[in-house]
Amino acid sequence: MIATGMGMSQQVTGTHNVFCLINMMLITGKVGRERCGINPPRGQNNVQGATDVGCSPSNFPGYIPVINEDNRRRVSEVWGVPYESLSSKPGLTTVEIMQAAY
Repeated sequence: MIATGMGMSQQVTGTHNVFCLINMMLITGKVGRERCGINPPRGQNNVQGATDVGCSPSNFPGYIPVINEDNRRRVSEVWGVPYESLSSKPGLTTVEIMQAAY
């Protein structure tokens, strides 16, 4: 079992670092077995769940990009709202929200 800190991935070689851990687990047969695996933390509590349900300025729920016209048409039909009511522009990021409020 490997439990990493956020520092493992939050650097220039972060992706490479994680791939090295994955390869090490595969080589040693520690994937898909009880009490084995890699457990990396996310940056904030439940950030994965929040983005899954659409709390992302550039995506609808399910990671569907808002900039794509076909996506907006599909979402408008599913939600039962006018197509024109769905903006084609991504929302503000957290930093942009704070800057706009200031």
